[in-house]
Amino acid sequence: MILQEVKLTGFVLVWNSWVIPQLHSVIHLTLTRPDLIVKCSMYVKTTQRDGLLSYIGSEMIPDRPVPDYLSLELRNGKPVFKFNLGSGAGEIVHPWDIADGNWYKLTAERIGKTGYLKVNRDEKLGEPELTREGNSSGTFTVLELNPVTTKFYVGGVPDVILVPYGVQRANFEGFIEDIAFDESPMGLWNFLYGENNYMGAIERSELRTRSTTGFRFNGKGYVILDASEINFKPNIKGSIILQFKTYARNGLLMYMGKGRDFTSLELRDGRVLFQYDLGGMPAKLMSNRTYNDGEWHKIQAERFKQNGSLLIDRGDSVRGASPGTLSELAYTNDIFIGGYNKEELPVSKYVESTGFDGCIENVQFDTNKIDLNRNKVALGVIRGCPDQTLRTATFRQGQISYVAFPSDSVGVNFDVTFRMKTLSNDSMLLYTTNDDQTTAFSVSVVDGRVIVTSNPGNDLTRLESTVNTYNDGRWHYISIMKMGNKLMMNIDDQEMVNKTARTFADNVVTERPLYFGATDFTVAENLVGSTQPFFGCMSDVTINGRFLNFAEIPENYVNSVSFTECPLEDPEIDITIVPTLPPIVTEPTDETIVETTTPEVRPCALPLNTDLTGEGGTVDGTRFGIQRDSRQELSTLVSRLRVRSKMSVDIRTVASTGLIFYTADANHVDSFSIFMRKGKVVFQFNCGTGLAVITSIKEYNDGNWHNIEVYRNQKRGTLTIDGELVGEGESAGSTRSLNVYPPHYLGGLPDDVAEKAKKNLKDASGSFIGCIKNFKSMDKSIPEASITNVGSIQQCNSRLESGTFFHTDGGYVQLYENFNVGLDLSFSLSIRPRNLTGVILAVHAGTNSGDFMLLEMVNGQIVFKADNGKGIFTARYIPPLENTMCDGNWHYIEASKVKNVLLLKVDGSELNRGVGEAGTSETNTNDELFLGGVPDLNRRGVEANGNFIGCIRNFELDDVPQYPGSGTIFGSVKTDSCPVM
Repeated sequence: MILQEVKLTGFVLVWNSWVIPQLHSVIHLTLTRPDLIVKCSMYVKTTQRDGLLSYIGSEMIPDRPVPDYLSLELRNGKPVFKFNLGSGAGEIVHPWDIADGNWYKLTAERIGKTGYLKVNRDEKLGEPELTREGNSSGTFTVLELNPVTTKFYVGGVPDVILVPYGVQRANFEGFIEDIAFDESPMGLWNFLYGENNYMGAIERSELRTRSTTGFRFNGKGYVILDASEINFKPNIKGSIILQFKTYARNGLLMYMGKGRDFTSLELRDGRVLFQYDLGGMPAKLMSNRTYNDGEWHKIQAERFKQNGSLLIDRGDSVRGASPGTLSELAYTNDIFIGGYNKEELPVSKYVESTGFDGCIENVQFDTNKIDLNRNKVALGVIRGCPDQTLRTATFRQGQISYVAFPSDSVGVNFDVTFRMKTLSNDSMLLYTTNDDQTTAFSVSVVDGRVIVTSNPGNDLTRLESTVNTYNDGRWHYISIMKMGNKLMMNIDDQEMVNKTARTFADNVVTERPLYFGATDFTVAENLVGSTQPFFGCMSDVTINGRFLNFAEIPENYVNSVSFTECPLEDPEIDITIVPTLPPIVTEPTDETIVETTTPEVRPCALPLNTDLTGEGGTVDGTRFGIQRDSRQELSTLVSRLRVRSKMSVDIRTVASTGLIFYTADANHVDSFSIFMRKGKVVFQFNCGTGLAVITSIKEYNDGNWHNIEVYRNQKRGTLTIDGELVGEGESAGSTRSLNVYPPHYLGGLPDDVAEKAKKNLKDASGSFIGCIKNFKSMDKSIPEASITNVGSIQQCNSRLESGTFFHTDGGYVQLYENFNVGLDLSFSLSIRPRNLTGVILAVHAGTNSGDFMLLEMVNGQIVFKADNGKGIFTARYIPPLENTMCDGNWHYIEASKVKNVLLLKVDGSELNRGVGEAGTSETNTNDELFLGGVPDLNRRGVEANGNFIGCIRNFELDDVPQYPGSGTIFGSVKTDSCPVM
């Protein structure tokens, strides 16, 4: 329990170098940024007339500039809030005299250059609340608190410490309770250093909030409950009920477990996820709808042995079961609510690591209702659930993301401040105009520069930063002021530019809302630096000195924007503070021993977790091959193919086989096709009496773009690749005209058509695995209205490539329900792992007995196993280095089972063999074939301790391409693409 109240006649040092202390010998915090907005609150009771309540800032050093600081003081009984941003102090004196022995709540908040001092009191004393405001002088807007030297003093400062001139030095005498900084509570008994503050005090009875059993979580804290104290024993069965509200898309609501066993409640992309793992693989029960709308929602999650159910708000219901045969949950007595201790607790890789940002209350385990105030540990929480302030908006790439804020006209004088972080080269930050767009005001990023435009009508003023690196993914603090016909811009308190309009026109009349990020109408390009939608983050927006709380904006004024912490990682300063302890005197020794440890180095080149969105990549072409029938259907080819036909297309692939284009008559006699087989390009047509087959000599599945052009004039045809004639031929028989009918197919075929087309295409009837662009017929592009996308296709992105990605959360694909290995089977695939151990391919006739075939990676070795009924036999590839297989490159595996012999080759290595006992040649399976993992790691022959993590592509069974996207997906698997890095 953290005590919140103390009687002071001296002072306490609560923070040292931005560190909120806990009861540990070493305190650690990661620093990211200064702030445009800072808020500090406390409850105070005193009869003293003068004294320092708190000081946040660095020590004043003679002959040095005054440091940025905040102070809260008493002067002649009245609260005083002072703040200095580096260009002059601001001071706010509240009119109430609070030195009367009653409890008061003081809240000091700074937003940009504007400060607010609010005082609350008991209604019996008069008006319950009064706020005063004031401004700092100068142009600076950012509070720069030095991450090394900043301290937070409460009740006074030591005699040896110098503070800026004008800050009260008298020590405070009285009571202080419930200090919070940026709404995070701070205990007053776990300070770093103090004097004359050793008396506790009775907790106040005035100004109490309503009694509640819940907490507000800040996304970085948690509460620990003791399962034994609340009599919760979920080994066989258990139920969990709680209510929550949040705007966050992701966050951990509850977790408990032991080893690999666990049960959890989470938010994933706004959906509620109930998971439990009893020792095999986790059951995942996901809600059908999203619930991060800022409203209260009730969760009921229950488990009985392997079976589970999830119910949200009495309407959204899901049931499921964990795979395997295990039915009991192992657990410790620690129940984590809202997050967990990442440094001390090895939580399962399947569990969301993001802490919960929102409110949780009315928690119940089985039939026991729980008061979260009765906890073992509470960190980063506030009692109750105060209204949430949404400071940060995240705008999504590739979408029209915007927030529209109804506002008064820009007029003669206008100012706006905000923080911005982006990687975008050109994008719109802010735009507003009148109804006919003859006047406008805008802020944009153009080639990394910040551009401001102001146009009162036929007189556009353009203000441009000189620095061109504001799209570097770091937070930047932008303050823009319009004063009559003059524009001023301050960025990071480092760059200040201004410009005066050529005319005296100064009134920018605007009637539409202030749009942040993009608009829902077409913008006049001459009025704005960029019309491209913004992607990145904006935070701490103030308009004419008033803070913009995104939570107060109506839903219909927001499009494709999330209000959570910015997903772009901040540049970080890492600081460890070791509190000064009394010296320990020991006898001198002859030797001093210094122990050093070498940090563990991950042996794999690629990180376990990576960006899967392709954000920031270049879009070029259309990706096919995600599913077996991925395709575009064309209703016209601009001109008929009857006598002459000419087509051209650009392709890029690393797959060996796949369909590029196909059209035919109803009986698939007359046909015209382009496809790849074993890396070579094939052009084929039949006018009704015989095929013409023209095949390239070279292979073109090298991952580069290649241009293919095919031409047919009656019976004769040519194939040209990259401008070089690579083949020509003539169809058999006497017919010369080609009779084909729509739909024509680009990139793949529907299953029923593929079955009929096999006589023409043989093994190349599956979808093309790779990228296609610039398809033309008779040198003309196909009209967009004539193209229908069918199956799963997407844009090609330079940061993504073809393949299937298996997440660290664990997952696998069931490709076939009844697969027979039989006498002989060959397969090949390419892998790019992100760890050294995992199941790659498996089919088992039984979990603990029976025939099976298995491919896995164990400690960097590739292991191929099978059992025909007389015992396991193995072929093993041992690479030259342990981490060779996860060096960041693709590795090609070829494997064959020939009767009782296994053959294995990796990256063209020498053949590795495994021989089973003679007399049995057939592997009798009629069971599920899994790719990337198995439901239960206890299956026969499995040495790997987890499923595969990384990418798999170009999987072929007996030279026939396989399409994981057409299988059944379990767990976290991305079948449409793989990250390049």
